[in-house]
Amino acid sequence: MSGFTKGPWVIRDGGLGMLEIVPSYDRRGPHERPGLPVAVIYNCHNRTIREDAALVSAAPELFEALEDAQQALAHALSVTAGIVQPSTRIALEFAESKASEAIRKAKEVSK
Repeated sequence: MSGFTKGPWVIRDGGLGMLEIVPSYDRRGPHERPGLPVAVIYNCHNRTIREDAALVSAAPELFEALEDAQQALAHALSVTAGIVQPSTRIALEFAESKASEAIRKAKEVSK
């Protein structure tokens, strides 16, 4: 995940209805200072917002898993050409395409 703050990330109570998403202290990179949040989420009295915070905190692991899955799907497509049923190939292509698009979106930086 070059370019991203290294994971895993954890949720820390920031007080006053805030949650902070911070890198775990045991896996900081050389340029990351302890305790600096990668995200702050406000108005966390709502259950859905707290669940959103949990999803955000899982982002590094989810991204890594998605990259692994996309590579596995691409490999499966390359070695199973002509072997699998057309409907299976279509499903593999669709899943690989969705994974590739999500990875692209995650790497996109606003200018």
